[in-house]
Amino acid sequence: MIRAECHTNDMHMAVRFDATEFFKICSIEQIYDLARWGNKSAVEDIVFYMEDFNDNVKEMLAYYKSQRHIGFECNVDEMDFLIWLRDNRPKGFEVAKSAYLYFHEELCQTIPAWDNNPLWKGSYTDGQNGTENQAKMPGIEN
Repeated sequence: MIRAECHTNDMHMAVRFDATEFFKICSIEQIYDLARWGNKSAVEDIVFYMEDFNDNVKEMLAYYKSQRHIGFECNVDEMDFLIWLRDNRPKGFEVAKSAYLYFHEELCQTIPAWDNNPLWKGSYTDGQNGTENQAKMPGIEN
């Protein structure tokens, strides 16, 4: 289960849902964008895809579409996201791990025993491919 939460910016509607169905079909590029935790279109992809699987998401989107000047936000539980990828989409996990370690380097340095964390067992990718400003996406040309 990959827990997610979505709410309209006016806080009139908020829903919690399982986003696993999206992660079964999403592209490696979408996984990379989501691991950066900042790509708005990737997060919107989750909500619009889940509209077909969850009546509460459908209802929230109907409200969102009926309003003129509001948006919505979606948050995915990052540990659920990473653990599910590790167990179900190993290539996606390596891409997410690389992006996460690259874009969240300061946070990663504050986690005690980061290298011994069971989530990260396996090959280590430092997230850089020879330049200072580009993250490595295994199997994908940047």
